[in-house]
Amino acid sequence: MEERGQRVGRRGVPSEEGLRRLIAAWASDVQTGVPAEEDDEAPPLDGRLLQCVIGSGAFAFPLAAVTEVVPFAAPRRLPGQPVEAGVTMLRGEPLPTLDAAARMGMQVDEAAGRMVVLTTRQGACAVVVSETGEIAEVASDRLMPPPAGAGASEYVVALVEIAGELVAVLDPERLCRR
Repeated sequence: MEERGQRVGRRGVPSEEGLRRLIAAWASDVQTGVPAEEDDEAPPLDGRLLQCVIGSGAFAFPLAAVTEVVPFAAPRRLPGQPVEAGVTMLRGEPLPTLDAAARMGMQVDEAAGRMVVLTTRQGACAVVVSETGEIAEVASDRLMPPPAGAGASEYVVALVEIAGELVAVLDPERLCRR
């Protein structure tokens, strides 16, 4: 459903401004930037997720880690960085950037459309995605760990079915680890 003053982009996906408003509204009661324990465990999921497409797959990020969604800007790869990493300038500040598809060993989508800026213990990180979708709120008991023996990437912290599609929830800490 479209709210007044909120434009819907291609494929019924909210516009960039609409996403900014949604993220601000949904995350207003979430404290971001608070250092987590130094262990390697993923933070608890509260069921609020920003859906996105990476490569051709359905993924999501915990909304508590999402700072903003910005248009794609080609990252500049610096000497010594892995092929999926680079740096992007955002409002005059350099920001570590990575291509999520390349990081996860998936086929890279040449039509990258947006970057999701995530807050991690190591600082902000822009993640290149094909497109962003809706913000979903699911009951936390619907978030299931990947089954043993499935060979799921270390980046996948949970699976959930949303609108009949299996969505892999990514761990921002592990994905953005430098």
